[in-house]
Amino acid sequence: MPYQARIPDEIYAQLYQIKHSFEQSLAPHQISNAPSLQDMVNVALKRLIRDWQDSEQHNLLHDELLEQRKIARSNMGRRKSEDR
Repeated sequence: MPYQARIPDEIYAQLYQIKHSFEQSLAPHQISNAPSLQDMVNVALKRLIRDWQDSEQHNLLHDELLEQRKIARSNMGRRKSEDR
């Protein structure tokens, strides 16, 4: 069952830059072979799952996820204009 997730603007912009860079590295007739943003998210999620299952990476990922949650909570209700 598919779910939607919000992606912060700055991360979306970085993903778009990666996609654009990838497209630039391909011949014009091969641009359709460039990965989509969804492809990149899928790869990132697979890596997250793999790291979670790796005992050496698990604790690092655990701490990083908790820190991300703390940052997200501190930004809740904040307007984008307040960040500038």
